[in-house]
Amino acid sequence: MDKKTKCYKYQMNTLALNILAIIVFILLDILVSYTFNWHFEDINEFHFLLIILWFIIHELLHYVGFLTDKNVSPKNLLLGMRIEVGILYCMCKKPICKKSILVALIFPLFFIGILTMAIAYIIKSSPLML
Repeated sequence: MDKKTKCYKYQMNTLALNILAIIVFILLDILVSYTFNWHFEDINEFHFLLIILWFIIHELLHYVGFLTDKNVSPKNLLLGMRIEVGILYCMCKKPICKKSILVALIFPLFFIGILTMAIAYIIKSSPLML
C-alpha cells in the first residue's frame, strides 16, 4: 500500500509579519541596551552593511534548509526581494511535507540566531547581539 504524504501550503500576511518583526527588534534593542549599555543609535555604516549581509545570509540558510529535502531541487526554489514591503524571501514552489518546512525554518534560527547570540555573549559584543 502506498502511503500518501500530507503537504501544506502557507500564506502569510507580510504586514503582520513586519509588525511582529519590529516588536521583536524593539524588545531585543531594549535587552541589549540594558545588558551592554549600548544603544541602537550607535550603529554606523559598517553595522548597517553587516545587518544587510545578515538578511541575505538568513535567506540563503532557508535555501539550504529546503535543499535538505531529497525531493526538492534548486529549480524548485525561489530567492527574491519585494522592495515595496521591505522583505527578502526564499520560497519553495513545490509542495513539501511539514517536517521539511520546519527544517527550512529552523536553519537560520540556529545558525544566525543561537550561534550568533552565544558568540556575542562570549566575546561581549552588543552589535553582534542584533
